[in-house]
Amino acid sequence: MPTDTTPTPEAIEGHIRDAQRRKRSAWRLIWMVGGVLFLLLVLSPIAIYLGWRAHGQALLREQIALVPADEPLTTSELAAWYALPAGTRDITPIWMAAIAPFESQAYSQEVRETELPFVGLGESVSLAQGWDATDAREFLARHAEQIAALHAAAQEQGEVRYPRDFRDGIAMLLPEMQQVRSATRALQLEFYTRAQDPAFEPLLANLQTRYKLGETLRHEPSLVALLVRIAVHSIMLADVRELVAHRDLTDEQLVELQTLVRQVDIHDQLPDAMLGERGWVYHSFYMTSLDPRSLESGSPNQKLETNREGDGVTRGEDAAKSLEIFRGMVAAAREPLPKTFEGMDAAERSLHDLSAENPLQRFRYVQTLMMLPATSAVAQADARGQAIRNLTDALIASRRYQLQHGSLPNSLSDLTPDFLPPQNAVDPFDGQPLRFLRPSEKAVRLYSIGTDRVDDGGECDPEGMRPDVAVEMELR
Repeated sequence: MPTDTTPTPEAIEGHIRDAQRRKRSAWRLIWMVGGVLFLLLVLSPIAIYLGWRAHGQALLREQIALVPADEPLTTSELAAWYALPAGTRDITPIWMAAIAPFESQAYSQEVRETELPFVGLGESVSLAQGWDATDAREFLARHAEQIAALHAAAQEQGEVRYPRDFRDGIAMLLPEMQQVRSATRALQLEFYTRAQDPAFEPLLANLQTRYKLGETLRHEPSLVALLVRIAVHSIMLADVRELVAHRDLTDEQLVELQTLVRQVDIHDQLPDAMLGERGWVYHSFYMTSLDPRSLESGSPNQKLETNREGDGVTRGEDAAKSLEIFRGMVAAAREPLPKTFEGMDAAERSLHDLSAENPLQRFRYVQTLMMLPATSAVAQADARGQAIRNLTDALIASRRYQLQHGSLPNSLSDLTPDFLPPQNAVDPFDGQPLRFLRPSEKAVRLYSIGTDRVDDGGECDPEGMRPDVAVEMELR
């Protein structure tokens, strides 16, 4: 008799319950796996970010530890380092009062509308050519009190520290830079106006005031101030060369000019400028770590204190890289020229390598690439300023040689050491002697190889600055 295999209702219900149980178990497993995957998806980036940040902070602290304790890095350290040394007379208020009128609204409006040379829209003039100085004399008479204040300030003994709040970082305003430039132009107009008269002493006094004006920026910890100081001194030195080339001067007067020229030392500010720039770049990493709303104009959080722990910096790896590169730049700035170029070129290559990598690499160090200065340009401007100083000294030495011997020198060795100290007969771009040419029996041409560091035989533009830096003088 065959067996009945038809499932009973109870068995069917049991199968259904088992299937439902398995389905629920499968869904629970799916939800559990999905939940784990979701948590991994959410938490992994957070874990990666926290790990990246911790790694960056560790790198940053390593770089901070390499900054010597006697070098300023934080805002408070920069303020203490920049402060006037104890026992030094502070002549800052005197100079601030002297230069401020040269950026007043009334003065700025007047020079924008005038056709005068140097201060306005007029073309520059030369001692080799005559010019109608009637309008210049009237202008100088209107501003005699302002210009007299500059000359009076130049007679004061002491040092200048223009007011700086390093908590402002790269947002710090530097109004004195434009004031110094405007005052320089007014003094240059005075120089060429007075040069129409035969007296030498007023011209020397004008040049000395311009030197002192440039020196008010000597202790400024910024590359902007260094470049303005180079410009002020370079213009003054150019007018010294004009005077030597086109005036019959005595040996005593030439010695006075050489004494002034030899006071100019551009390279001495470069280390301070680099230390200040490093502090400002370090401060910028604190700024970018803030909530953007805290950077709104007038926010009290805009003034930020920095510290040597790196606390508050989110882009630690980026900040560490900037300090690493700056360490080489600061060390290079302390080297004599031309050795400075070795360290600056190395820093430039480091920045180039960062920017030449893949986009991810550029993102990792985006702030370093944006904020660090163009190191080669800084070193070139520094060396060019020194080269102009040395060339001017050598040109005066050539004129003194002519007064004594009745002819121009035939080589640089004719000038050293009696008329030119050996250290000023050197080209700062390569450490070799300044190049000396006699383009004719009645002329000498001295030159430095210039910013490309290639000897182009004295070839240069009309300003005598590129590619070589050259000066020339004819027999009088």
